[in-house]
Amino acid sequence: MATDPGERLGREFFDRPTSDVAIGLISSVLWRSTPAGVTAGRIVETEAYLDASDRASHAAWSKRGQDVMQRAPGTIYIYRSYGMHWMFNIVAHAPDLVGAVLIRAVEPLEGLDLMEQRRGITDIRQLCSGPGKLCQAFAIDDSLHKVDLTQNDEIWLTRGESRSQVDIEVGERIGITKSPELPLRFFEAGNRFVSAHRRGVPLTPKMLPST
Repeated sequence: MATDPGERLGREFFDRPTSDVAIGLISSVLWRSTPAGVTAGRIVETEAYLDASDRASHAAWSKRGQDVMQRAPGTIYIYRSYGMHWMFNIVAHAPDLVGAVLIRAVEPLEGLDLMEQRRGITDIRQLCSGPGKLCQAFAIDDSLHKVDLTQNDEIWLTRGESRSQVDIEVGERIGITKSPELPLRFFEAGNRFVSAHRRGVPLTPKMLPST
Protein backbone atom coordinates (compact mmCIF):
# COMPACT_ATOMS: atom_id res chain seq x y z
CA MET A 1 0.00 0.00 0.00
CA ALA A 2 1.24 3.47 -0.86
CA THR A 3 1.78 6.09 1.77
CA ASP A 4 0.23 9.40 0.73
CA PRO A 5 -0.19 12.66 2.64
CA GLY A 6 -3.81 13.30 1.76
CA GLU A 7 -6.95 12.81 3.79
CA ARG A 8 -8.77 9.71 2.60
CA LEU A 9 -12.36 10.25 1.45
CA GLY A 10 -14.78 8.34 3.69
CA ARG A 11 -18.37 7.23 3.38
CA GLU A 12 -19.78 10.61 4.39
CA PHE A 13 -18.23 12.25 1.31
CA PHE A 14 -20.33 10.06 -1.01
CA ASP A 15 -23.46 10.04 1.15
CA ARG A 16 -25.05 13.16 -0.39
CA PRO A 17 -26.66 14.24 -3.68
CA THR A 18 -24.94 12.67 -6.69
CA SER A 19 -24.21 15.93 -8.51
CA ASP A 20 -22.69 17.40 -5.34
CA VAL A 21 -20.30 14.45 -5.16
CA ALA A 22 -19.45 14.75 -8.86
CA ILE A 23 -18.48 18.38 -8.30
CA GLY A 24 -16.63 17.64 -5.07
CA LEU A 25 -14.52 14.94 -6.71
CA ILE A 26 -12.85 17.44 -9.01
CA SER A 27 -9.22 17.78 -7.78
CA SER A 28 -9.46 14.70 -5.54
CA VAL A 29 -6.63 12.21 -6.06
CA LEU A 30 -7.24 8.64 -7.22
CA TRP A 31 -4.74 6.06 -5.91
CA ARG A 32 -4.28 2.51 -7.21
CA SER A 33 -1.87 -0.02 -5.71
CA THR A 34 -1.07 -3.27 -7.55
CA PRO A 35 1.87 -5.71 -7.41
CA ALA A 36 3.30 -3.82 -10.39
CA GLY A 37 3.39 -0.53 -8.49
CA VAL A 38 1.40 2.53 -7.48
CA THR A 39 -0.34 4.99 -9.76
CA ALA A 40 -2.02 8.24 -8.77
CA GLY A 41 -3.89 10.95 -10.61
CA ARG A 42 -5.88 14.06 -9.90
CA ILE A 43 -9.51 13.87 -11.02
CA VAL A 44 -10.34 16.62 -13.53
CA GLU A 45 -13.62 15.46 -15.11
CA THR A 46 -16.72 13.63 -13.85
CA GLU A 47 -20.31 12.90 -14.87
CA ALA A 48 -23.27 12.38 -12.56
CA TYR A 49 -25.93 9.75 -13.26
CA LEU A 50 -29.11 9.86 -11.23
CA ASP A 51 -32.15 7.64 -10.57
CA ALA A 52 -34.52 6.10 -13.12
CA SER A 53 -35.91 9.52 -14.05
CA ASP A 54 -32.52 10.15 -15.68
CA ARG A 55 -32.98 8.04 -18.82
CA ALA A 56 -29.23 7.87 -19.49
CA SER A 57 -28.59 6.38 -16.06
CA HIS A 58 -28.08 2.65 -15.69
CA ALA A 59 -30.63 2.90 -12.88
CA ALA A 60 -33.24 3.32 -15.61
CA TRP A 61 -32.49 0.24 -17.73
CA SER A 62 -29.58 -1.92 -16.52
CA LYS A 63 -30.14 -4.70 -13.96
CA ARG A 64 -26.45 -4.53 -13.08
CA GLY A 65 -26.70 -0.78 -12.59
CA GLN A 66 -29.95 -0.95 -10.64
CA ASP A 67 -28.38 -3.42 -8.22
CA VAL A 68 -25.20 -1.47 -7.57
CA MET A 69 -26.36 2.14 -7.76
CA GLN A 70 -28.62 1.77 -4.74
CA ARG A 71 -25.87 0.24 -2.60
CA ALA A 72 -23.82 2.01 0.06
CA PRO A 73 -22.23 5.27 -1.10
CA GLY A 74 -18.58 4.70 -1.94
CA THR A 75 -19.19 1.34 -3.63
CA ILE A 76 -17.39 0.91 -6.95
CA TYR A 77 -19.49 0.23 -10.05
CA ILE A 78 -17.61 -1.20 -13.05
CA TYR A 79 -19.14 -1.91 -16.45
CA ARG A 80 -18.05 -2.36 -20.07
CA SER A 81 -18.71 0.35 -22.63
CA TYR A 82 -19.58 -1.05 -26.07
CA GLY A 83 -17.96 -4.32 -24.99
CA MET A 84 -14.51 -2.70 -25.21
CA HIS A 85 -13.56 -0.41 -22.33
CA TRP A 86 -14.03 -0.61 -18.58
CA MET A 87 -15.80 2.34 -16.96
CA PHE A 88 -15.05 3.35 -13.36
CA ASN A 89 -18.01 4.70 -11.37
CA ILE A 90 -18.56 5.43 -7.69
CA VAL A 91 -21.96 5.02 -6.09
CA ALA A 92 -23.00 8.37 -4.64
CA HIS A 93 -26.40 9.43 -3.40
CA ALA A 94 -28.30 10.87 -0.49
CA PRO A 95 -30.05 8.40 1.87
CA ASP A 96 -32.75 6.26 0.20
CA LEU A 97 -31.88 7.57 -3.28
CA VAL A 98 -29.93 6.17 -6.25
CA GLY A 99 -26.94 7.49 -8.21
CA ALA A 100 -23.34 7.12 -9.30
CA VAL A 101 -20.51 9.27 -10.63
CA LEU A 102 -18.47 8.31 -13.68
CA ILE A 103 -14.81 9.31 -13.45
CA ARG A 104 -14.02 10.61 -16.93
CA ALA A 105 -10.46 11.91 -16.75
CA VAL A 106 -7.52 12.34 -14.40
CA GLU A 107 -4.25 14.25 -14.51
CA PRO A 108 -1.38 11.74 -14.03
CA LEU A 109 0.71 12.40 -10.93
CA GLU A 110 2.55 9.23 -9.93
CA GLY A 111 3.56 6.00 -11.65
CA LEU A 112 3.75 7.51 -15.14
CA ASP A 113 6.12 4.78 -16.39
CA LEU A 114 3.61 2.13 -15.35
CA MET A 115 0.76 4.02 -16.97
CA GLU A 116 2.76 4.32 -20.20
CA GLN A 117 3.49 0.60 -20.16
CA ARG A 118 -0.16 -0.30 -19.68
CA ARG A 119 -1.37 2.15 -22.31
CA GLY A 120 1.43 1.50 -24.81
CA ILE A 121 2.00 5.22 -25.35
CA THR A 122 4.27 7.95 -23.97
CA ASP A 123 2.07 11.01 -24.61
CA ILE A 124 1.16 12.10 -21.07
CA ARG A 125 -1.88 13.99 -22.38
CA GLN A 126 -3.33 10.74 -23.73
CA LEU A 127 -2.70 8.52 -20.70
CA CYS A 128 -5.90 9.24 -18.75
CA SER A 129 -7.92 11.80 -20.74
CA GLY A 130 -11.00 9.62 -21.03
CA PRO A 131 -12.82 7.01 -18.91
CA GLY A 132 -11.57 3.97 -20.82
CA LYS A 133 -8.03 5.33 -20.95
CA LEU A 134 -7.80 5.94 -17.22
CA CYS A 135 -9.10 2.45 -16.44
CA GLN A 136 -6.38 0.94 -18.60
CA ALA A 137 -3.69 3.19 -17.12
CA PHE A 138 -4.77 2.39 -13.55
CA ALA A 139 -5.48 -1.33 -14.12
CA ILE A 140 -9.12 -0.84 -13.15
CA ASP A 141 -11.32 -3.72 -14.29
CA ASP A 142 -14.23 -5.92 -13.24
CA SER A 143 -12.25 -7.34 -10.30
CA LEU A 144 -13.04 -4.06 -8.50
CA HIS A 145 -16.80 -4.24 -9.10
CA LYS A 146 -18.73 -3.72 -5.82
CA VAL A 147 -15.51 -3.03 -3.86
CA ASP A 148 -15.92 -0.52 -1.02
CA LEU A 149 -13.72 2.37 -2.07
CA THR A 150 -13.74 3.80 1.45
CA GLN A 151 -12.28 0.66 3.03
CA ASN A 152 -9.83 -0.71 0.45
CA ASP A 153 -6.04 -0.70 0.28
CA GLU A 154 -5.84 -1.37 -3.46
CA ILE A 155 -7.84 1.66 -4.62
CA TRP A 156 -8.84 4.79 -2.72
CA LEU A 157 -9.29 8.56 -2.97
CA THR A 158 -7.75 11.44 -1.07
CA ARG A 159 -9.00 14.99 -0.74
CA GLY A 160 -7.76 17.58 -3.21
CA GLU A 161 -7.71 21.36 -3.22
CA SER A 162 -10.52 23.31 -1.65
CA ARG A 163 -13.45 24.30 -3.83
CA SER A 164 -12.35 27.93 -3.96
CA GLN A 165 -9.02 26.94 -5.53
CA VAL A 166 -10.48 25.15 -8.55
CA ASP A 167 -12.37 26.71 -11.47
CA ILE A 168 -15.06 24.25 -12.51
CA GLU A 169 -17.23 24.29 -15.61
CA VAL A 170 -20.43 22.36 -16.27
CA GLY A 171 -21.83 20.99 -19.53
CA GLU A 172 -23.85 18.23 -21.12
CA ARG A 173 -22.76 14.64 -20.71
CA ILE A 174 -20.88 12.95 -23.55
CA GLY A 175 -21.79 10.02 -25.78
CA ILE A 176 -25.41 9.61 -24.71
CA THR A 177 -28.71 9.95 -26.58
CA LYS A 178 -31.10 9.91 -23.60
CA SER A 179 -31.47 12.90 -21.27
CA PRO A 180 -28.58 14.68 -23.05
CA GLU A 181 -29.86 18.07 -21.93
CA LEU A 182 -29.05 17.52 -18.26
CA PRO A 183 -25.98 19.59 -17.26
CA LEU A 184 -24.26 16.87 -15.25
CA ARG A 185 -20.70 16.81 -16.60
CA PHE A 186 -18.19 18.73 -14.52
CA PHE A 187 -14.57 19.51 -15.34
CA GLU A 188 -11.69 21.73 -14.33
CA ALA A 189 -11.57 24.75 -16.62
CA GLY A 190 -8.45 24.94 -18.77
CA ASN A 191 -7.00 21.61 -17.67
CA ARG A 192 -5.32 19.90 -20.63
CA PHE A 193 -6.12 16.43 -19.32
CA VAL A 194 -9.88 16.88 -19.69
CA SER A 195 -11.28 14.72 -22.50
CA ALA A 196 -11.70 16.13 -25.99
CA HIS A 197 -15.09 17.78 -25.36
CA ARG A 198 -14.42 20.96 -23.37
CA ARG A 199 -17.63 22.88 -23.98
CA GLY A 200 -19.21 24.24 -20.84
CA VAL A 201 -20.04 27.27 -18.74
CA PRO A 202 -18.57 28.34 -15.40
CA LEU A 203 -20.18 26.69 -12.41
CA THR A 204 -21.77 29.50 -10.41
CA PRO A 205 -21.78 29.63 -6.60
CA LYS A 206 -25.53 28.90 -6.61
CA MET A 207 -24.85 25.59 -8.36
CA LEU A 208 -22.24 24.44 -5.85
CA PRO A 209 -23.12 22.04 -3.04
CA SER A 210 -23.55 23.55 0.38
CA THR A 211 -21.53 20.85 2.15
